[in-house]
Amino acid sequence: MDSILQAIGAFLQSIGINTLFGIGLIVFVLINLFIIAGWFGITILPFEGFKIARFKQSWGTKALAIAALAGAVKVVLQFASAPLVLVPGVITFRLDNLVATAMGLIAGPAAVWGLVFGNVIGDTLAGTLNLGSIGGALANWFGNFLVFVLVTDPFMRKGKHYWQYLVYIIVLTLGVDFYLCTFFQIIRLMPTEVVWTAVFPSILVAVPPSIILVPALVKLLAPLMDRWNLMAKDIGFKWLSGPRVDAQTEATIDID
Repeated sequence: MDSILQAIGAFLQSIGINTLFGIGLIVFVLINLFIIAGWFGITILPFEGFKIARFKQSWGTKALAIAALAGAVKVVLQFASAPLVLVPGVITFRLDNLVATAMGLIAGPAAVWGLVFGNVIGDTLAGTLNLGSIGGALANWFGNFLVFVLVTDPFMRKGKHYWQYLVYIIVLTLGVDFYLCTFFQIIRLMPTEVVWTAVFPSILVAVPPSIILVPALVKLLAPLMDRWNLMAKDIGFKWLSGPRVDAQTEATIDID
């Protein structure tokens, strides 16, 4: 694995640090626009014609409970999975990322916000809280909301939903990689060359293993949360405009 990482690092160095940073800045701006728009209840739905959609997340008891649960589970699993090292010093199997992605898909923004705070709390308890944690928290918001936007069915009942999830893995990995590395360079967290030739390859090979089993977890978790009325639609989330409004209405009629 070390040789693979070194090869990736050498390839990135051949592209040029300035070029990578330039690409990173574009990705950084786009992801921040996606995040800020999401905070104001606006998003884009790529698999539905790249249409703009508006939504609302109400914060009732259930939504707050899901946020607290998601955050607590992330903190606990972050420490529980620390010993699950796939490649020493490079790749750990992050159970918290696995559950976080599933929760983001199933419970939507309520879970996403809980996961963000869980990430900050986890860094605090681990003694790793620093300026880089801001980038980590924002990357968590982006990644766990992105799956809710890209995968059109939280139950993943059809083959196309697995293809959507594959696209999600690719976009998430590259997006988070460029986002974090650009953020690290901006705040000068570490030497620039280290960011792009060491950190970038490590993130590139570490993210997919942590979330590849999400569809299997969703198959187990979604029916339970649906039975307990803890899906996004049950805890205060509502599409206000866009292509998912009709599907939302049909789901409500079916329940009634």
